[in-house]
Amino acid sequence: MWGLVLAAIGVGILAWASGLAIDVQLALIVLLAVAGAALLVGSLLSAARSSRQAAAAARR
Repeated sequence: MWGLVLAAIGVGILAWASGLAIDVQLALIVLLAVAGAALLVGSLLSAARSSRQAAAAARR
């Protein structure tokens, strides 16, 4: 997750260096919101996968 955040920051720095105007506060808010949503979805998928595996093991 942190690798993706750092990559997004790097892309933002490159865009800024090339002359693109970036609202830094809005960019950070969006970046944190996307990172939080990705963590939430990842944990939900992991929980669903482990519950499916536990149910399959109980049926055996």
